[in-house]
Amino acid sequence: MGQRAVLRSLGALFLLLIVAAGAMAVMPPAWIAAPPSEDRRSMMASGFVNDHADVAPWTWWWSDRLALRVDHPAETNIIIWNHHTEAMEGPPSCLGSLYFPPPAIIRLERIGRTRVYYLCTRSTQKPGTPHFALQRRDEILALVARFRALGVPAGRIFVAGQSGGSCASLMALGAAPEAMNAGILFAPACFGRGEGMMRGEGIGEGEQAALWGQMTAAERITGLLVAFSNDAWNRPDQLGFLTARFPESLRLVTPGCGADHSGAFHGCGVEAVAAAVEAYFRERLAAAGFAVPGQGDGGRS
Repeated sequence: MGQRAVLRSLGALFLLLIVAAGAMAVMPPAWIAAPPSEDRRSMMASGFVNDHADVAPWTWWWSDRLALRVDHPAETNIIIWNHHTEAMEGPPSCLGSLYFPPPAIIRLERIGRTRVYYLCTRSTQKPGTPHFALQRRDEILALVARFRALGVPAGRIFVAGQSGGSCASLMALGAAPEAMNAGILFAPACFGRGEGMMRGEGIGEGEQAALWGQMTAAERITGLLVAFSNDAWNRPDQLGFLTARFPESLRLVTPGCGADHSGAFHGCGVEAVAAAVEAYFRERLAAAGFAVPGQGDGGRS
């Protein structure tokens, strides 16, 4: 290649670099410009469910190798999501269809600087070990402590879960109510009076009663219980023992349309649940003294 051709190639490359730099200068970062994804991404480890430039780790297999980071802790709302599990002796997978947060949780990322963190726990139900909800309670509390150490205010930290994940979240809320704002708890199941609870694997009657007693002995549990009328584990009326114990701080909502245990993910109740969850999230942020973007402005920060 002659000298002139080399110079022309270098000139074209320089021009491309200038154009790219200009585009980056005028385009907002992807985490501002793009709405949060609601795709069923395969979660292989703990991490934030959407890739944002101001937090780490991101999702996918390398997330466990990155230090937890929140660049704007005083302004960032953190929702810690934990999945349900079966009563298994080995560590549960992170890849189940109901392990990923439902639309009602993901959509909260559109409100201010809200980030959803997927906690892939390794708690099991091996014989002779504490109930998985107690193991996971401690895992949740350890993660809450890490976010608090980074400077995230307690009033900006929420816990959320599905089924057994809701149970573990309830236990965490009761153990350290001052460390977080509230819970958003879908189809709680680990103790109770539903048909499913009566046949729950690995939960003996004595242990079930002990969990029940420990739960109701808490000083305060603040959260939103989302229950479904055709849930074989716990219908709305079967969660009354919790709302009766914490009438001022626990609220129960149901779409009332015949949804089942997976009603947060599909079926007739998805949109109604999402609206109730967003209203509660905004209410709790305001109660903690934080300004909440209006519903009409997109709520992006």
